[in-house]
Amino acid sequence: MYLACDWKDDWKEKCYSEEEALAVVEQSVKAEEEKLKKSVNIEDCLTLFMQEEQLGEDDPWYCPVCKELKQATKKIDLWKLPEIMVINFKRFSYNRYWRDKIDSLVDFPLELDLSPYVV
Repeated sequence: MYLACDWKDDWKEKCYSEEEALAVVEQSVKAEEEKLKKSVNIEDCLTLFMQEEQLGEDDPWYCPVCKELKQATKKIDLWKLPEIMVINFKRFSYNRYWRDKIDSLVDFPLELDLSPYVV
């Protein structure tokens, strides 16, 4: 994005500093470079998503056989692939007290072979 300004008289010297402007641009470039360093690929996301996960003590499972709350594990598997699959990425990381936006880039090809992830 570019911004053009027509300054009147000595207002440019009062309101604008070339050094501060360059510092803002450099900071912006560094922030974008950091985002690129934090990128992950879609295969890693799918692998982590399909791993078995231990449910926490605050998230017990109700066993229909013994009729008690128990600590359990959960696992998600793909049994059959659709012609078109929509993947929704988690945008926020939640904590008990606040939420934080996830700004990692996800690298993915336009055509993805999901057959290794089918059970």
